[in-house]
Amino acid sequence: IEGDVDIGPVTGGDPDAPEAAMFHAPEHSGSDLSLWNFVCTIFEHNIQAFRERETPGIPIGQPYRPTRLKGMKLDFKSPQAIQPAVHIIQSQLRSAAQGDYHEMLEEMPIWLNADVVVGPGGTERRLIDLEHFVSTCSAIPSATLSLGWSTALAIGRCYQREDVNAMMDALAKPVTAHGHTQRKRAYEVFKHVTFAVAVEYSLSSSGSFQLLLQAVPNSSMTVFSGFGTPSMPPGTRKELLNEQDAVRLFLDIRETHAASIWDCCLAHGYRFLLSVNG
Repeated sequence: IEGDVDIGPVTGGDPDAPEAAMFHAPEHSGSDLSLWNFVCTIFEHNIQAFRERETPGIPIGQPYRPTRLKGMKLDFKSPQAIQPAVHIIQSQLRSAAQGDYHEMLEEMPIWLNADVVVGPGGTERRLIDLEHFVSTCSAIPSATLSLGWSTALAIGRCYQREDVNAMMDALAKPVTAHGHTQRKRAYEVFKHVTFAVAVEYSLSSSGSFQLLLQAVPNSSMTVFSGFGTPSMPPGTRKELLNEQDAVRLFLDIRETHAASIWDCCLAHGYRFLLSVNG
């Protein structure tokens, strides 16, 4: 379950004490859902689902349909929201570990995403500093680090080679990482790094991204759709799925797109995420 994270007032909270919450600016300046409630609700759901799996208690003669565990993807829109998020997740991870839910934690994906490099039509206005992002998130090394480009409507409608080079240059710089005495590159800290690629630019840029995936160990590409993104024509969808390695491609598609590509994804064995707020 994906959600945008920013700093602002929360309904029912102190209006003079903004906090990390689930909303996307400038469309919204606050939220009725705090980051704390979002994260805790997912952990509580997973603990309950795991308990049901261990002791289903299904009446005889009825099929057992286990509740699925949920992962989370936090898309940071403000650097001030990163540290609170890390503290909340660490707290929930410790609590679950103390409750002996280690197996559940191994199955629960946590993705931490931010735009760290300027991309097609993008600007530096909402970029997150890569060193700050990696250093702070390194306290959760089991998470997937998701790195993206700021984008907007661009005439070329593709990621240029210089866009990919900018990401490679940024990743080449070692940063201070939690629990490490020496500075490390991002892919040396996290078990997995994925690159967030806008769906409307994905097919025309596939060649450049092959170079990026080859240069960064244990990495993948996540094709996402955002608010206002047009649907992909069937031919484009099939070409994209046929062109990419199923092991190194994730799809983070809004619900309107999900229905139209679901069968194709299953046929190719792709991992699939569903965004709740685009």
